[in-house]
Amino acid sequence: MSEILKIFLTSGITILGGFLTYVLGKIIEEWFIRPINEQYQCLGDIKFITINYSREFTNPGLIRSKKRIEEVECDTREMASDLYSATQVIKLYNLLSFLKIVPSKGDIDSLGSALIGLSNALNSTSYAKQNKERLDKIDKILKKY
Repeated sequence: MSEILKIFLTSGITILGGFLTYVLGKIIEEWFIRPINEQYQCLGDIKFITINYSREFTNPGLIRSKKRIEEVECDTREMASDLYSATQVIKLYNLLSFLKIVPSKGDIDSLGSALIGLSNALNSTSYAKQNKERLDKIDKILKKY
């Protein structure tokens, strides 16, 4: 084999290796890193919602403004939807959950259920205790991550 052929072969293999590394990196970024980051952003947004609307959640039925109730209900339900959709797009979720890279499906379901429960329980003072329990449950789950 001539020296020129060896040089071209080495260069070609190096370029192919660099290209494959780049493509693999992009696949990992798009399939895993970005969706996981979006899910963790949702978890942060849930913490924000629970703090921002804690007065409304712990004093349901006492909110005078119908517009405010609708805003809190909509934002809270939207957070649950965002969390479910962010979780749904993560590839190999069960494996990543087993490796403790992402929250367990049970924790995601508990968070979503608690958020929807908070959203549904803003019109009556009889839900104050349940809402406090839901907020505590959300806080406990979020502290794990």
